[in-house]
Amino acid sequence: MPKAALRGSVADKKEKKSPSEVVLLFGKNMRILRKKIPFTQEKLAEEAGISVDSIKRYEKGKVPDLSLDMAIKIAKALGTSIDAMISKP
Repeated sequence: MPKAALRGSVADKKEKKSPSEVVLLFGKNMRILRKKIPFTQEKLAEEAGISVDSIKRYEKGKVPDLSLDMAIKIAKALGTSIDAMISKP
């Protein structure tokens, strides 16, 4: 079967990366800490120097990988460490 015929099949879906437990924990903790401060998503994005869309994607676990650079910016803006951001609550 030619590769083109596999589009939309299970083979295509397996190629997409799902978020890891670390990414999901990071997003969950980010949201909890952001609300405790309290920061809006817009304010956190401004403080971290990243887009609001990035904040939303991380909080929802809609990113396949956690960028170290992004994690540092967000943790710093929230006044915490990356370790705290990926720890189970």
